This record gives sequence, C-alpha cells and structure tokens, in this order.
Amino acid sequence: SIAELAELYKNKEIVNGVLSAVGGTQIYSGSYWSSSQYSSYYLNAWLLYFSAGYLSNLSKDYDYCVCCVRAF
Repeated sequence: SIAELAELYKNKEIVNGVLSAVGGTQIYSGSYWSSSQYSSYYLNAWLLYFSAGYLSNLSKDYDYCVCCVRAF
C-alpha cells in the first residue's frame, strides 16, 4: 500500500543497510507502484518516487517497479 511504501521511504537508509549486511538487494532510488488505487479514477494507481519522496497518481499503463512488503 502507499502507507507501507511511505514507511520504507522514511527508513530507506536503515533498510538498505540491513539488506546490504545480509546480501540482499537494496531499495532502488527510482519509482515504485503501490497497491493503492487512485480513488478518483479507476485506471490510475499511486506511485512513490523514492528519489525525491513525493507521491503521484499515474495511469497503470506505465512500467515501474514494485516492492513486495510483508508485515512482521
């Protein structure tokens, strides 16, 4: 969801440090789709730009990364 991506963005340096320490792939600094649909237009979803930390809604026709998040 957009809330989960926002938490990742706020903590990306810590998360990337842990991922690096365990040999994982760091969070890309580009853009990630969320699973949150844009409520005003069914063909759009929310996108978080990890390079700058801002949100946008965009047509689902565009190709961007996704980040699977699992709550612990």
